[in-house]
Amino acid sequence: MFSEGFSGLKAFFFRSRKMMLFFVWFILIVVLIFIWIVGEKINDRAVGVSAIVCGGSTFLFWNYREKLSEIVKFTMSPRKKFVLVGSLGAVWAEFVFWFFEKIFGASGVAASPHLGLDLLITMPWYMIMLLLMFKAETKYHYSYTEILLLGGVYELGADGIFAQLLEGLTLPNLFLVIMVVPLFVIVYSVIVLPPSYVLRKEIDAMRTKHPKGDHKYRYGLLPLLGLIPYAFYVIFLLLVILVLAL
Repeated sequence: MFSEGFSGLKAFFFRSRKMMLFFVWFILIVVLIFIWIVGEKINDRAVGVSAIVCGGSTFLFWNYREKLSEIVKFTMSPRKKFVLVGSLGAVWAEFVFWFFEKIFGASGVAASPHLGLDLLITMPWYMIMLLLMFKAETKYHYSYTEILLLGGVYELGADGIFAQLLEGLTLPNLFLVIMVVPLFVIVYSVIVLPPSYVLRKEIDAMRTKHPKGDHKYRYGLLPLLGLIPYAFYVIFLLLVILVLAL
């Protein structure tokens, strides 16, 4: 029943020696996640369960990707459809973290204890990220493995470094967020993989040139530049909330 999902995992982790090394790192983080789940800290438990659900959602998507791809065959520009599909994954991921924060009585797991405000805070980042990600994919071809890894880098930049800067970045915290990059790959997989898969043919058709080389990896970091306008948005939103609270 889940043969497609397992074959996808095998292709992801065992396509190269470097990815096999990443698999070891990944397994260590998965073990850490399960330690969080059975541990006493409710915040860690909420994060662990949420990450597993997000990863499981991606697994299910890949297992039924052909059928799900048929659903999105409606008239819309590839760019808008890419952002729409990715945004639906982002809404789901945010809902999952918000839901399990409530279930376990945790705090600070979601961007806000109110789901509407959570989405108001986070969705602009996801939409900017997806727009720039679409631009990157229409210039360079990225394998699904590369897309998943880039997703982890995007969350490292957003929920890791950017969020830490807002709270006060320290070297120990910076080291910690870098160490849990596989966790970020799991969470963002449900956001970056579905649009990249269902729009693959359209994106390939839009790519008039086929440049090669290491430049594509630097260009793949383009979505991180979206954190600049997003930072201004967050500042503006905080000011609005502050004014309304007066």
